[in-house]
Amino acid sequence: MSTDQTDTNHRRTMPVAVSDDQRYGLASDIVARQRARSEYIRGISFGEPCWDILLDLFVAEGLHHPATIADIAARIGLQEIICSRYVHYMLDQQVLFKNANSHSAKDMPFLISPESREGIRRWLDQCLLSEWIQNS
Repeated sequence: MSTDQTDTNHRRTMPVAVSDDQRYGLASDIVARQRARSEYIRGISFGEPCWDILLDLFVAEGLHHPATIADIAARIGLQEIICSRYVHYMLDQQVLFKNANSHSAKDMPFLISPESREGIRRWLDQCLLSEWIQNS
């Protein structure tokens, strides 16, 4: 069988699209694993929490969970004051923006920018497709 034919057969069996539920599941799992690593190696900071905050907010937006500073901090295991600093940093960087919708802003005061949301989706898609390829 030629390489071209093998590639064509491989593409035919690959999933056409990744679902939002798969993305939310992976993002939730990553946040949980990130949090759990601190239980294995105590006393070590694993870097800035921007990524954990973004993934948590991505899941919260998609599944309509509350995402105040207190909610996010509790879910990712961060002090609220530190979470607030990073959220405001990401607001300044235009990774997040303030929710102007008066009906949803109480439970979701910050939203991920469309560009950042698309970047997260592409990254999660790549992770899911890489895992699928490794398991096929």
